[in-house]
Amino acid sequence: MVRSKILSLSPSQLHDSTECLNCFWNQRAYTGVRKPGSPFPQITNGIDRSMRAMFDKHRKAGTVPPCVSALGSSIKICANASLVSNQMLNMPDSLEDNGVKFRGKLDELLEGPNGLIVIDFKTKGSAKGQDFVGNHTQVAAYAYLLEKNGHKVADIGYLMLVWPEITEDGLEISFGYKWVEVDTSAKARKAVRKLYENGAKLISGSEPSRDPDCTWCNWKA
Repeated sequence: MVRSKILSLSPSQLHDSTECLNCFWNQRAYTGVRKPGSPFPQITNGIDRSMRAMFDKHRKAGTVPPCVSALGSSIKICANASLVSNQMLNMPDSLEDNGVKFRGKLDELLEGPNGLIVIDFKTKGSAKGQDFVGNHTQVAAYAYLLEKNGHKVADIGYLMLVWPEITEDGLEISFGYKWVEVDTSAKARKAVRKLYENGAKLISGSEPSRDPDCTWCNWKA
């Protein structure tokens, strides 16, 4: 096995460090025995692109879409397009732990009276079901990265859950949506830092023992 040249973590990967440590190590630290990923539906990427285009249209026009107005009259779309233009948001090198990069790409940002508000789009099959705890960690992690890059962040972020509802005869699809509030306070950002430190220490070290309760570890054995 050959160690990756650059070790890195992203906000979406932090929660994995709380599950099977051997699988997490193999996924992030080495090319070799990697746990197979689930097929990722391309329609989700398409919906995310469409959502970003809608937000960008309002950003350029200086307007607020109805879905954002529902959060309150003081909430606007972030005017700084450079933060949400598919650019990587990196943690400053001076704050890296064990030489492990921490970076990711934001879906969108809002602005409120208390700072920047992270939002992350999540496409669902229907309105049913609960949102995954790792998604909350992801939103808080983006707030942490923004803060470490010198931006003031609000203590609340949002998941924007989107799902298809009705298909018209002309194949126009109507979508439902729901805002889910996420804690991005100083306490939540501190918890993110701890997860990053633990994850960085893990993947920069030697392979952990296999978890006897992990199906994938048992299959490898």
